[in-house]
Amino acid sequence: PNGQYISYLAPYNGVLNIYVAPIDNIQEAYPITNDKKRGIRSYGWAYNNNHIIYIQDQEGDENWQVHAVNIKDKQDNQL
Repeated sequence: PNGQYISYLAPYNGVLNIYVAPIDNIQEAYPITNDKKRGIRSYGWAYNNNHIIYIQDQEGDENWQVHAVNIKDKQDNQL
């Protein structure tokens, strides 16, 4: 949201994951998630400009869990 980065969904090892890149060098995009099963369908930026928030269930059980991923160190915290 601060205009320094761009984010998007794209396949990583064949599964949809979240990528982030500096707005002035999109070729340096890197995945910040590593989902290997169902893929991530939607996400949003946190207001602190350092985290991306997404929800994910466990193999279709529909018990949704909120995750916050730091865009710099890729640490995924389940909230």
